[in-house]
Amino acid sequence: MPTVFSVPSVRFRAPVLAGLAVAMALALSGCESGEDRAERHFSNGVALIEQGEVTQGLLELRNAVRLLPEHVEARLAIARAENARGRSAAAFGEFMQVVERAPEQLEARVALARLALQEGEWAVAERHGRAAEELAPDTDEVRFVVAMLDYRDAMVAEDRAAADDAAGRINAMIDDFPRDGMAWRLVIDHALAQGTQMQAGLARLEEALVQRPDIREFHELRIRVLNELARPDALREALHDMYAQFPDDEDVLRGLVGYLMQRDEQPAAEELLRVRADLDGAPQEHVLQLLDFINTTLGSEAALAEVDARIAAAEDDALRLHAARAVLRLGTGDHDGAIAELETALAAAAPSDERNDVRAELARMALATGETDRARAMVAEILDEDSRHVEALKLHAAWLIDDERTTDAIAALRTAQGRAPRDTAVMLLLGRAHEREGDRGLAGERYAQAVELSGNAARESLNYAGFLLVDNRLDAAESVLTSALREAPANADLIAALGQVQVARGEWDRAQRSIWQLRALDTPAALRAADALEADSLMQQGRTQDTIAFLETLVADGSEESAALAALLQTQVRAGEIDGARALLEERLAERPDDPTLRFLGAGMMVLDGEIDAAEAVYRELLAEFPSAEAPLRVLHGLMIAQGRIDDAQALIDAVLAEVPEAVVPRMLRAARLEQEFDFEGAIAIYEELYASNRDNLVFANNLASLMATHRDDAESLERAFLIARRLSGTEVPAFRDTYGWIQYRRGNHADAVTYLEPAAAGLPNDPFVQYHLGMAYHAVGRTEEARVQLQRAIDLAGGAVLPQFDRAREILASLADAPADAPDAVPDLAPSEAAPLD
Repeated sequence: MPTVFSVPSVRFRAPVLAGLAVAMALALSGCESGEDRAERHFSNGVALIEQGEVTQGLLELRNAVRLLPEHVEARLAIARAENARGRSAAAFGEFMQVVERAPEQLEARVALARLALQEGEWAVAERHGRAAEELAPDTDEVRFVVAMLDYRDAMVAEDRAAADDAAGRINAMIDDFPRDGMAWRLVIDHALAQGTQMQAGLARLEEALVQRPDIREFHELRIRVLNELARPDALREALHDMYAQFPDDEDVLRGLVGYLMQRDEQPAAEELLRVRADLDGAPQEHVLQLLDFINTTLGSEAALAEVDARIAAAEDDALRLHAARAVLRLGTGDHDGAIAELETALAAAAPSDERNDVRAELARMALATGETDRARAMVAEILDEDSRHVEALKLHAAWLIDDERTTDAIAALRTAQGRAPRDTAVMLLLGRAHEREGDRGLAGERYAQAVELSGNAARESLNYAGFLLVDNRLDAAESVLTSALREAPANADLIAALGQVQVARGEWDRAQRSIWQLRALDTPAALRAADALEADSLMQQGRTQDTIAFLETLVADGSEESAALAALLQTQVRAGEIDGARALLEERLAERPDDPTLRFLGAGMMVLDGEIDAAEAVYRELLAEFPSAEAPLRVLHGLMIAQGRIDDAQALIDAVLAEVPEAVVPRMLRAARLEQEFDFEGAIAIYEELYASNRDNLVFANNLASLMATHRDDAESLERAFLIARRLSGTEVPAFRDTYGWIQYRRGNHADAVTYLEPAAAGLPNDPFVQYHLGMAYHAVGRTEEARVQLQRAIDLAGGAVLPQFDRAREILASLADAPADAPDAVPDLAPSEAAPLD
């Protein structure tokens, strides 16, 4: 009778066998050493990589080095694989692990040297390259690396013969290493460094680009060389080659389009943009760029026709096209129609990121038409839906900056930066926020980052250069402008700005080259800039007669005659050639008696001749015809004040403001008059309006903060004055330093106040209020003798003026005279006192 245990059921056999296999594997692994397991992982990894399974192979190799950290071959295999797939940093780290364990490993030494050369890390390359040279000096790859190191050493030592020898060795071997970008850089550098070998350098560039068309630097260098060699046809081909290699690089596209436009090839430029916009899957931004180009070159009617055709042909949502159409209509002055069209398109669109983008554009339109509250409401709605929407955050941050809420603005901009780390507008706003806080160091860093992110674009570079020039950092400004000009060598604004820096530094020859560059552009704007720069250069050199001769040439040629004539007359008057100036002006007035500029200049000549009534009549006529003209108003108002005709001056301002209520100059003159009449609240009200209209204007900010800190006692006004004046802390303008220093005094920061008020008093030695401020600060910090000197000086300069500031100065002087020599100073009085607003 068979037993029930003799044969297992068939359906249980497979699980039993599987279980046995696992048990045996576990038993075997328990017997396998760590070295054996590492070797198994290594063998598997190498095999997988050879089969193309790189990720899985690397996993096996890493298991090998985890089990056996000294497994040099596994580390070498990892380094080779990482290097092969372009992960240079990971490869470098693994090769370093190899040489730390096996310093004599030649392959790792050579690889480290070449990777370091690729990144321009010459010290690292030198260390590993020389080590490889000691190990195997006759190996081709080692000799190649050594030749590159020798070339660099020779160039640093300015040893031309050694450089020629090293370059010759690189040239002899480069065909064996055709993909080595650094080697190509060095042979190109050597060819171009000869000065007379520009053609040879170009030939080397062409060879390098065949092997490494992916290196942008080679394309840029070829373009510069071709430009210098004046080969326009080859230059066109080179720009097209670069665009074909980097079709998504906006800077490359701008360079090609700019070149075509400079050569009056507008149809070719348009076709380039059109082909790009019509590619399958092309982003809407490419279409928008085409529309912007057509609008700029052919006008709004052509651009509207283009967008209408695209809207009609659109198979899906055309929201962005409607937005573009609305922007075009806005540019034609059809504000209401543009906004209505966009609102209609938005109402029909489903919620999406694109819809929020277009709503942000609508907010900008509302802002452009003065509907600030509406724009703010739209931005708030967008941020309620998407708190990280970049365009909405930029608008929101700009308003926060205007409201002096810079901490909140910076937080919003950092959120935007997280989503759009390369957005230069975000970086410019961050710089503006830091500048408003008075932290010019951080502001400068942000502006510099904007320049870097933009690839040295003109807008960002001009912004940063202007910031640097405020601090008189001429070297840094020149460097920024020079880098920008490498990217846009025909940008007139950049050339003119660089010329101004060169004039400021007294580099007359270099300034003259900038003038020639501007004239070579041969555009009206460039020629105006060249004329202004040349006249300024001559005047700054003290070459008065040369300046007169130059301006006479401009007048004779009819080049911007009114401006040139004004400059010429002013220069003649300064040189004492009044008869010549008068004769020239009379000649021009006889030819064009109705010319307003000539009439204004003629009135100025009448003032010089003492014909005040006749001059006043001309100024009044000009203001009647051009009520918003600032120059005749300033001069006529100044004449009336000088004559003691205060009521007439006030009536003049009232008459101009009745015609042009928003004019800036008459409002500033009115504010100054109110201050003289001790109506400080009236003056503050005017500056509140002016500041609200332009919160970046330092004069408005200074005057408002000064008036508030001087003539108001409440803590809220003092705090607001401080928030407005923070930006003044880093400037060197004496009046700004006085305002900020006095606010620091009012806030109880007496030592800081002295720091700002000392240079302010030195810069404004005849202003009684500034001297008074410094005297009070000295008194507060216990510098008694200096306080006595400053307060007495303030009283003397005030000339008997009956004002509370100088009464207080007399009280303190009396107390100091009565106090014993070793008595402590009295606690300072923090009552408000007058600062000196700018006018």
